[in-house]
Amino acid sequence: MGNKICGVYRKLLESGGPRFTVIGALPIHALIAQESGADSFILSCADTALYLLGSPDARLVTMNELVENAQRTCDATDLPVIVDCGTGFGERVNVRRTAEALIRAGAAGLFLGDQVNARGSESERETLPLDEAIGKYRAAIDACNKIDSDFVIMARRAAGGRLDETTDRCKAYKDSGVSAVWLEDLESREDVRQARLSIGSPLLVSTGGISPPLSDEDLRDLDVIDAGIEVSQVGMIAVWELLLSIKERGLDAWSEFIQLKEDHPLAGFGEFELLGFPKIREWEEKYLSPDQMRKYERSLGLYEPGRESRVNKVR
Repeated sequence: MGNKICGVYRKLLESGGPRFTVIGALPIHALIAQESGADSFILSCADTALYLLGSPDARLVTMNELVENAQRTCDATDLPVIVDCGTGFGERVNVRRTAEALIRAGAAGLFLGDQVNARGSESERETLPLDEAIGKYRAAIDACNKIDSDFVIMARRAAGGRLDETTDRCKAYKDSGVSAVWLEDLESREDVRQARLSIGSPLLVSTGGISPPLSDEDLRDLDVIDAGIEVSQVGMIAVWELLLSIKERGLDAWSEFIQLKEDHPLAGFGEFELLGFPKIREWEEKYLSPDQMRKYERSLGLYEPGRESRVNKVR
């Protein structure tokens, strides 16, 4: 039985989107993306290594670790989740097993690189022979045809060397049956234009190397899709700056932060609302006895799910 969210993402691609994709590593990233109005979420293998292992993107994450993280993320959000699975955790048979596991985890799609070793943004990247890369894509496609034909398989390619060689490869990947191509490291608007004309759509692009950066209007004119907004560093930088400030200035810096975030939607018990405590309260009212529910009347806590925060009453 197919996953409806796969069909949702496939329709987004076919209609020229998604237009607002967030790239992250955790269920909470996906939840915040959903509440912020994103229409899809990419689960990054590199960020999974960062947040789960505290390690660099050096192929240290295992397939099971990534699939478990994907399942938790899919369970937490209504957004379509697309999973970065690096080079697929092995040869063609391994790639098929990886794809099957991600489909069953609830993902809407995956993308697969055509490198020998996917190791972050290292400058030297060895590309798989064309027939081997196509074999991996076909293995993933066979997996989705077996379980859910709406599941999206994307090829990811770094645009190193001659652009025509890159686009020829990408066309071969499209001919093998992949639903979309994600092209990285394009250097100019003209490169994007030529790639789109040669490869066709849907074409996702990483635009960080293009100066000035592509605008929303540029993306529409070029008929390409921005690969996504990477949020993992946002939290890291904010925590880094706050802790350095506390080290230098003491608890005054912490008190200033508390005041600054006072009216933020996630301040106080706002994160509990985001995480779904009101829904849990509904389930308790449905399944628990009246006597068990009276625990809230006897509670000394400051937060009551789905009710006005008691902190506000105290103030």
